[in-house]
This record gives sequence, C-alpha cells and structure tokens, in this order.
Amino acid sequence: MGTLFTLLNSRGVSTRKLAAAVDVSQGRLYDYTNGNCRVEKLSVFEQIADGLGIPGHLLGLARRPWEPLPKPSAPAISDLPADTGDLEAIDAFRDRTAESVAAVSTRL
Repeated sequence: MGTLFTLLNSRGVSTRKLAAAVDVSQGRLYDYTNGNCRVEKLSVFEQIADGLGIPGHLLGLARRPWEPLPKPSAPAISDLPADTGDLEAIDAFRDRTAESVAAVSTRL
C-alpha cells in the first residue's frame, strides 16, 4: 500500500486528500507510505479499495459492493442438451457461445 500511496502522492494527490479518501489519519498514511507499518487487516484493505475505487480483484479481495456485476460468460457445460452425441453437444456449445459473443459485441 505504501507504494500506491507514494505513486499517487508523486502524481500530485496530497496526503491530506489521500488520508481523507481512505479514512485514515495523515500520520497513519505517512507510516504506510514510508514503510514504518504495513496494512495487515482485511478491513483496512477494503477501506482503501473503497476509498480509492480500486476493484477488489486487484487487491485480492472479493468484488466490492459498488463494482458492477460481471458480464455474462459463455454457457456452462450443464446448460448443454442432455443425452446427445459429443458432436451435437459441441455444436450446441459453439452456437450458444457465438450468440453470447454477438450480444456482448453489440453492447460495446
């Protein structure tokens, strides 16, 4: 976290603004930045992610409540027709995947 805070500070974000955004004291932020202490509590990682708008997966956290839901992925194997031959199952999977890709492409 110290590296992140140092990078943001070098880009012109004041320590006062950073501390306010992540809801920690400037003294604690200084300690993180200079390596005097480390962020060890999960709740603090979550607080920092939320305060700075960092998606949870970038910090090894679960999806944060404010993050948008992930886009639908390809259909699961369980969605394929049962009791069909392997080639028919593969064709059905390809058709559904192509439909999903086409639907996503039109939204972008």
